[in-house]
Amino acid sequence: MLTAGRRSPRSLGALAPLRRGRGGTDPGVVPVVGVHDVTDQPVPDVRVIGLEEHVDYWNGPGWSDPFSSARYTRRQYGYASALHEAAPYTPQMVVDGREAFVGSDGARARAAIAAAGTAPLATVSLVRTYVRKDTVGLLLSVKRLPANPADRTAEVWLALAEDGLADRVTGGENAGRRLVHDAVVRRLELIGRIDATPGRAWRAERMLKVASGWRNNPLHAVVFVQGTSSRNILGIASVALGPGNSHDESRGVK
Repeated sequence: MLTAGRRSPRSLGALAPLRRGRGGTDPGVVPVVGVHDVTDQPVPDVRVIGLEEHVDYWNGPGWSDPFSSARYTRRQYGYASALHEAAPYTPQMVVDGREAFVGSDGARARAAIAAAGTAPLATVSLVRTYVRKDTVGLLLSVKRLPANPADRTAEVWLALAEDGLADRVTGGENAGRRLVHDAVVRRLELIGRIDATPGRAWRAERMLKVASGWRNNPLHAVVFVQGTSSRNILGIASVALGPGNSHDESRGVK
């Protein structure tokens, strides 16, 4: 179930569902802008990967969102242009880079996530090679990029996101509230571009610095492939950076 209430209406985000196939888990993808509260599984048999990208245009003298960035605001404007929307708004959810709506509309979110589970995706692999106090090593690969006529190229993005964050709002309509957040994007990097010809592959290794204020246990990495023009999500994978899982692979529909 998707419910409203805990998240700030000033946040952006991204969601990606992992579809259940006959032979196991076949991932689909959903990116979201301005999510309210989202459970891990708002649609049966669909696991959701979420990213909150906090916009900065609501910041003012009374309070500034400590997790906001002009970069995420620019990304929201990019979605508005690609989806032919008049202007950005909050809370907003963008599903699979293909559909946008008010983020508190749980019924529409569930329907959009379910529909996104049918889209073909690239096989994306993300392997955690090591984690040190201030450095994370990752091995990334993209295979079997699906056909997407709207794009000549695709971008490969790497996000580091942290769970369990909170801030006390001191001004504006949420003054006095303590807002709790998960999957807050702490770093977002464009790490590669791929010729969008169907079947293309890509591989890279990255070493990322982890800021001293971030905590490894609730930190996770997400890599996603996004059409340069359409902003459609073409593949995604995530991996936890704390103790435990070191690998996550997301496969497209076969």
